Amino acid sequence: MSVFSNIQNPTFIDLGIKKIMNGSKDIQNIVMDSIYANSTMQINNNSLIAFDKRSLWLLLNELFINHDYFFQTKNKHPYIIDCGSSYGMSIFYFKMVHPNSKILAFEPQTDIRKILEKNIEKNNFTNVTILPYALSDKNQSINYILTILD
Repeated sequence: MSVFSNIQNPTFIDLGIKKIMNGSKDIQNIVMDSIYANSTMQINNNSLIAFDKRSLWLLLNELFINHDYFFQTKNKHPYIIDCGSSYGMSIFYFKMVHPNSKILAFEPQTDIRKILEKNIEKNNFTNVTILPYALSDKNQSINYILTILD
């Protein structure tokens, strides 16, 4: 399955072909310019609010190109635990692959979690519970610093 397999927007295809024919070799920018604008990524009939184009590109590759999170199951309603949901790209992926899944999502960052909640609601994803925690193998509180690349 490809993230682009169901794209029915001829603009995406036309834009990509036009850029390649004009000599562009930057596939990353062709793809991202075609699906990401105004802090929103559009794929199929869904959209995802996110503010970091570089992270989105990495996640697109990890989830939809390499299928790093893919798993097969006979269970029509798998229970998925998403540890560090960020804006919800992994939930987006899981709901495409397993639309009837039940997802427990963890996102400790308040601002990012608010965007995650909007993305879940905006795409009408059901059976998703979001908890405001980070996970660890230790029962303790920690402080951490987010960098521009996080």
